[in-house]
Amino acid sequence: MPRRLLSLVCYPLGLLMGVLALSTLEAEDAPAAKAPAAKPGATYKLAYKFQKGDLVRYETQQNVKFVSQFKGNEEVATNKTETRKTYRVVDVSADGSAELELVIEWVRMKADFGEGGVPIEFDSKAPGANTQAKFADVMRNVGKPQARLQCAPTGKVIKVKEMQLVTPAAAGSQSVKLTDMTGRDDFNFLTVFPAEPIEVGKSWIEKSEVKVTVEDKLKEAIQLQRKYTLESVEGDIATVAFKTSVLTPVKNPTIAIQLIQRETKGKLQFDMARGATITRNVDSDKSVINPAGNNTAMHSTSYLFERIVTSTAAISDVPSEGTKN
Repeated sequence: MPRRLLSLVCYPLGLLMGVLALSTLEAEDAPAAKAPAAKPGATYKLAYKFQKGDLVRYETQQNVKFVSQFKGNEEVATNKTETRKTYRVVDVSADGSAELELVIEWVRMKADFGEGGVPIEFDSKAPGANTQAKFADVMRNVGKPQARLQCAPTGKVIKVKEMQLVTPAAAGSQSVKLTDMTGRDDFNFLTVFPAEPIEVGKSWIEKSEVKVTVEDKLKEAIQLQRKYTLESVEGDIATVAFKTSVLTPVKNPTIAIQLIQRETKGKLQFDMARGATITRNVDSDKSVINPAGNNTAMHSTSYLFERIVTSTAAISDVPSEGTKN
């Protein structure tokens, strides 16, 4: 029965978009000397510096643990996801905004649902990955452009087009269908920074919403708020702390369990000279009482770590525009 509780959980955005064991990350060398700290009253411009042709890669590790209680019985389920994601800068406008393509290069997953069962494992790079029917949808997306985004230097998404391969109509040809998905928050993978320079200690707010299931196919919009604070600046590295809160009052436990991983906190480091986020960590720790009736409970903890990497990897040769002959 605890698996019924797991089926109610609304996983956070981007669970598939990243993860690799920390010991194998290929990060750039740390500076030899401590960089100078921020000066009192100084302001700092946090902005992405897109360069046409750049490939920016991240590897992310997310570990999630669920503890379910149902009428005195307790079960523990764990999930580990490791992914490399990349965005390619297709073009850059005079105002600094850019057209980006998103690609998931590879995915590794391991899920253990307890009950003495055998853990489920998947590695998109492993021989035979294409034969695992449960992960067919994942394999269809790995190594291929997922979306094309137009982003401002602040990180704000202006337009979104989902990219889908069209079944070849003739031998030797393959085309990409672009579908306008503007307004879909799940494609927004960049932190959105303020348009104006900001002082250390100052904050800005980003609001969003998520749809939850009330009953059958009836949906309800839940308002979220993420508060960012520029915590410190050392040299070119800005550290930003953030916390996500649910603004909509939620009393129904069946709705609360769908939001169990939405209230998060964490920090990111942004390289102002490079114009890119270099590390990000996100934590959540939340419990819901009686999500499936009396004497039931769910406790969820998760930890995500993401880091920019300099290693290279092949991306499937999928046409970016029109038709490939």
